[in-house]
Amino acid sequence: MTKRILVVDDEPAVTRMVKLNLERTGDFIVKTENQGSQAVAAAREFQPDVTLLDVMMPDMGGEEVATLLQEDETLSRIKIIFMTAIV
Repeated sequence: MTKRILVVDDEPAVTRMVKLNLERTGDFIVKTENQGSQAVAAAREFQPDVTLLDVMMPDMGGEEVATLLQEDETLSRIKIIFMTAIV
């Protein structure tokens, strides 16, 4: 069964790389979003099984996006995995 993954990161190169690598497996359909503020709308439209969510984005941080997803009845079932490049 093909899983749907929403990748949210403010760096287009990161979302493109993740999308290409996941779709190459044939197991995933991937949608990308590069603005945290648009992530909830993208999730409503795409209805992903999992969201890969960048922690730090300039317009809306990952924690805030995650809170909005969890507070929405239609989106609260979506699993969230946080990503960060902070070392």
